[in-house]
Parts: sequence; structure tokens; C-alpha cells
Amino acid sequence: MMLLRIAWRNIWRNRLRSLVVISAVTVGLTAGVFVWAFYIGSMKQRINEVIETEVSHVQVHLPAFREEDQNVSYLMNNCSEIIRILKKDPDVLNTSERLVVNGMLSTAGSATGVRIYGVDPHEETALRNLEKNLVSGEYFPGKSRSPEIMISKRLAEKLDIGIGKRVKLDFQTADGELVSHGFKIAGIYKTINGLMDEIIVYVSRRELSGLLGTDGACHEIAIRLKDNADADQKAMAWNRENPGILYESWLDISPGIRLAVEMIDLLLFVIMVVILGALLFGIINTMLMAILERTKEMGVLMALGMRRGKLFGMVMIETILLSLFGGVTGILSGRLVVGFLGESGINLTSISEVLEEYGYPAIIYPQLDTKYYGFVAAMAIGSTLLAGIYPAWKATRLNPVESMRKI
Repeated sequence: MMLLRIAWRNIWRNRLRSLVVISAVTVGLTAGVFVWAFYIGSMKQRINEVIETEVSHVQVHLPAFREEDQNVSYLMNNCSEIIRILKKDPDVLNTSERLVVNGMLSTAGSATGVRIYGVDPHEETALRNLEKNLVSGEYFPGKSRSPEIMISKRLAEKLDIGIGKRVKLDFQTADGELVSHGFKIAGIYKTINGLMDEIIVYVSRRELSGLLGTDGACHEIAIRLKDNADADQKAMAWNRENPGILYESWLDISPGIRLAVEMIDLLLFVIMVVILGALLFGIINTMLMAILERTKEMGVLMALGMRRGKLFGMVMIETILLSLFGGVTGILSGRLVVGFLGESGINLTSISEVLEEYGYPAIIYPQLDTKYYGFVAAMAIGSTLLAGIYPAWKATRLNPVESMRKI
């Protein structure tokens, strides 16, 4: 207790220096917590977008369909039976059958390659609410005698077309026959993934099935689960139960996202190590300065009988107290910043075009689970202990007689 009182008084003998150290630790930890929360928040938003607007939780195909770059000939003829079995699983929320064809969309003046999704409007809305991404027009209103098509805003701007305009789709059937058919633009949608928007169009599965002659078969079944975390386990279980059919989770379909998810903790650990490493050297430098200023005082203490172990402990306690103040205020301020920005969001619309290229939203909502705050606190305490060892050891190496001669 006596060492604690002495260390407490020593800290505030030079208030400015102590406050600078506390402020540095506070700012460093606040920045670390914010960076961590920003990255996790943006990644969770990206994952939600991947699931909700791109791939769903699990997709079902014939293995060759994926291996042969979505060759139109690899159809599942038992889609209805697969869905009937899937719907018995209590973890399955919704399913949607799809036909997927690579083709060419052309207008009077231009043409571009597209991926054509034949969907059931009702099933697709229940699965991922594609209708919410409409920016103009209607979602398969069924008012036109012509087959209807949904295209993205990006594609509409690229081809200079709009609602009510007619376009032509050219593609091959499973028999290699070339099909060319006209469609009327009923709706224009926009998601945050600009690259995907530019190549994907949606038509009625019934219309596309008639043109392909698939008679109820499908290329893909998309599955929505109750929990993101169940996707991998469910896909593996279904693969064991249904050989010959390929069930892939969103992590398998998006390997880039899987890598980011698996590396997130390591990446953020490295970021915190860099921040705390910089703080560590700052604390070491401050404590060494304090020891140099108090060399004579420490020499007197040792001459009066203070053991080197107690001197070591006193310097360590001073270091810990300084870092403890900064650590507590840093984590609290970090939590306040994350809480505020988690509600209001960080508006990055100025670089939204760049973000859309990679499928990230223009407004990021930082978020950080409670366990991460504990981890940051543990890292801060560990770095503090390391920072105090060398200055404390340096103090114990002082020679009492020579130290008392210092001015």
C-alpha cells in the first residue's frame, strides 16, 4: 500500500507529462477500437448484402454446372422434389428456383453480355425482396403482353434505355439452338454491387423455361436460412445426404468473403499490435525520462534501505497507473464513438462509386461485440506491463552513491 501511495504521488509531480501519456493512450485505444469496429461493421454489412441480394445462404446446382461455367445444359430435373424436402427443415425460411443463362442483351444501337436469371417473382421476393431495390418502374407487374424484364440502373445508363423500352435477348438452349426474343423493360433496380448490376437481368422463369424448353427443370435453387452461421453446416449435411447434387454455402460461393471472414481477427490483431506498439515505446520513453529526473531521489531511497525489488515495483506501479487511466478512458471513449456512429453511420457517398465496385455500402455502421472490448483491454494491460519492465529494471541498476551525486 505504501508503494501505491508513493507511485500515485510520483505520477502527479509532473502533471503535464502524465496527462500527455494518458491522452496518448486514450487516443490510441480509441482509434484502435474505432478501426476495429469500422472494419467489422463494414464486413457484416457486406456479408448481409451478399446473402440478401447476391447468393442467399445456400445454393443448389449440379456439380458440372459450376465446373463448366454455368453451362445451360446442366439442369436439375427434380427441383420440385428437392424443394419439398428442404421445406421440411425447420431452419429453412424460403427457397427459390432459378434458370440461369448467359446471353446477349441488345438494343437498336448497342449490345452487351449479360447473365439472365429466370425467377418466379413471388418466390424471389420472399427470398431476398428484390422489389425493394427498384429505383423506377414496377416489379413484374404483368400488365404488358410482351415478356417483362428487370435490368439494373447501371445497365440502363450504359445502354441509354429506360422503362417501357424494348430489348432483345439472345442465348442458346441446351441443344445448342440459338434463341432470340424481345422483352419490355418493366423495372429498373439498383444494388450496392455495381459490377454484378452491370451483367445481371431478371425475367420470368415461366417465360424463360418456355424459350429453353426445360419443362419444369432448373439450374439453381437458392435457400434462405434463419441464421447466417448455419450455412456451412447445413450445406455439408445436405451434401452427405444427397450425393450427385452440390450444395454450396455463401462462403463457398464467395471465396473472397470467406478469406476476409477467416482473416478478420488476425488482421485486427495486427492493427492493435501496431497501435499499442507505438504507445509502448511512448510509455517507455516517458518512464525513462522520469527515472533520469529522479536519479538522485532514487539513490537516496536505496541508501535509506529501499530494496531494489521494491524500487522495481514502484516504477511498475507508476507505469500501470498511467496506462490504466489512459486504457479505461480510451476504451470508454471508443465505445461511445462506436455507439454514436453505429446509430448515425459514417457517410462515404463521396467515394460511393469506388465502394460499389467492391460491393460495399456508402454508409458504414461501425459495430463491435463486447468480447472485443475485453480483448483490447487485455492487450493494453499486456503492453503496459511490457512497457514498464525496462524502465523499472533500469532504475534497479542505479548505484546509490553515484546517484546521490547527481544534481
